[in-house]
Amino acid sequence: MAETWKTIDWYSFCKNDYAVSTEGRVKRLEGWAYTSTGKKHKYCQENILEDFEHAKYRCVKLCGRGKEETVYIHRLVAQAFIPNPKNKPEVNHKDGDQTNNKVSNLEWVDRQENVDKDTQQKSMSFGQVYGHSRY
Repeated sequence: MAETWKTIDWYSFCKNDYAVSTEGRVKRLEGWAYTSTGKKHKYCQENILEDFEHAKYRCVKLCGRGKEETVYIHRLVAQAFIPNPKNKPEVNHKDGDQTNNKVSNLEWVDRQENVDKDTQQKSMSFGQVYGHSRY
């Protein structure tokens, strides 16, 4: 499946300045402005943002209009590409790898579902290491 990009438009301070992809990448979009004489000029070139780790998850900083916010990439991907009709508050990494932010690895869950899946992942990891299940 080809990488698809969607504009991040749910943060008012940086609306339409950034885009997120199905592969879990975030980019700053090319920016244009007009001078007082009406001449158009580029103030920002498009570029992929460097991500960093915060609390075991990959993050990026979004900036705009004098404000900066650190956001989790997995939440950006889920908000952009995964419907959430039951308004579930958390995003689960299906394979347990918190750095794998591809849309195919993410799902919306409630708190209890997230706790249950985390317990299941830890049990499977223990069994793989020691050749048996913990439970």
